Amino acid sequence: MKKKILCMLCAILFVLPLLVSCKSGLKYDYDDLSEFVTLPDYKSKVIEYEKDYVQATIDNQILKLATNLYKPKKGDNIYVDITYKKVKWIEKDGVMMDQFGDEITELAKKDFLIENLGNGNYAQQIEDFFVDTAAFGTEYTKKITLNDAFPVEAYRGTEVYVTYKFSGMETRRGDVVKVTYTGYFLDDKDEIKKDKDGKEETFDEGTMSAYLGSHTAIDDFETNLTGVKTGKEVEFFATFPEDYGSEEVAGKKVKFKATISNVYEVPVYDDEFVKKNFGYETRKEFEENLVEDYIKNEIISYLVDSSTVIEFPKDEYNAFVNEVNGVAYAYEQIYGYSYELYLQIYQGMTLQQYIDYNMKFELVYYAFAQKEGIVPNDEQITTARNALIELYTSQNMSSDKTVTEEQARQKATKYVDETLGDSGIYDEAIFKAVEDKFEEIFSVKEIAATYTSVTTEKMPPMEEDKAE
Repeated sequence: MKKKILCMLCAILFVLPLLVSCKSGLKYDYDDLSEFVTLPDYKSKVIEYEKDYVQATIDNQILKLATNLYKPKKGDNIYVDITYKKVKWIEKDGVMMDQFGDEITELAKKDFLIENLGNGNYAQQIEDFFVDTAAFGTEYTKKITLNDAFPVEAYRGTEVYVTYKFSGMETRRGDVVKVTYTGYFLDDKDEIKKDKDGKEETFDEGTMSAYLGSHTAIDDFETNLTGVKTGKEVEFFATFPEDYGSEEVAGKKVKFKATISNVYEVPVYDDEFVKKNFGYETRKEFEENLVEDYIKNEIISYLVDSSTVIEFPKDEYNAFVNEVNGVAYAYEQIYGYSYELYLQIYQGMTLQQYIDYNMKFELVYYAFAQKEGIVPNDEQITTARNALIELYTSQNMSSDKTVTEEQARQKATKYVDETLGDSGIYDEAIFKAVEDKFEEIFSVKEIAATYTSVTTEKMPPMEEDKAE
């Protein structure tokens, strides 16, 4: 169910901008739209929400925003590379200068495990270099004098250059990692399948970020990448869920070879996080908004899926087809391949299916508005115009970093007033008024207010933990 709703949400987010941006003459000005579409008995529909949706949204945002490389913390168990070189002093033009001398090979450490970092189990003086400073894989060099606590007594008091690198750690649940992987098909003996030329058959390969323990990737993938050393290739079996989106691997057992190349600093999900990234004052406010969005999209999905189109109004349908064909032509000129191919890849629809879905989507909105007696007033139309200007101002600034906000706003205002026109603004007002009616009929805000956060400072449990 969740996958279906998430896909529908993506579809709706994609549909609305197109409807707003490529129609200028559609109004559905009919006395009775029930001759074109039959709506379900929506007032008897009970709308529910899934807590997993909220958690998945939060986890995906954390995954997206974890971009800074992890730096070791006090108490970590980490692997390090350390080399020591004596400081060699030479005289040049009457001035004593220091440079690298011979390496002290007996002190060198390669993939050396320091347990409980910062507590002096190896050497406090050296361990302090790593805490909150050494990014994974980056090499640093310092000149120091080894102190009296250095573990090898013979070198205490020696002036050295120490070169140190945080070379790895065992991944933990809650880590965001960058992983390079290859996925292989298996034969009947659970060995990597080979084609007639003896080449191993793969179904996927690439680099991705994974939030271990969050279920943002398949569980077997996340579980087998937890507790492994970064930088080391691991091999493991995994089974895809039966309802996985790709028929090629759905329900199948496969094999992965994977290497974690980086670990990232994971943002703390707290009030500051949501205020900084989403503009909400508290986590509760943010999560209630997610629930509201979820319920609204459930309603939209239900109305569109359960309504029956008798026939599309011919004038509106033909006008929309012409507009979409214009978009398709422009798209092909810009990107060099067909708009229909884009739709098939990213929306899973043919061009005709896309046109019919969009038309049904909008027709249902207008039929609902007519049934509920919704007619946007002047204030709502003004609000809709301003919202569209803000939307396109933001888009203009994102697409062209050279424009000022004022220039972007002028361009957006001209587009809204002259290209979208009164009809496009009216459409936006209808959509907003209908969604406000959704809130009233289905008690959206009241349901959202009952939401209790499922997110804690700890990672959500994996499925096997829930079973325990």
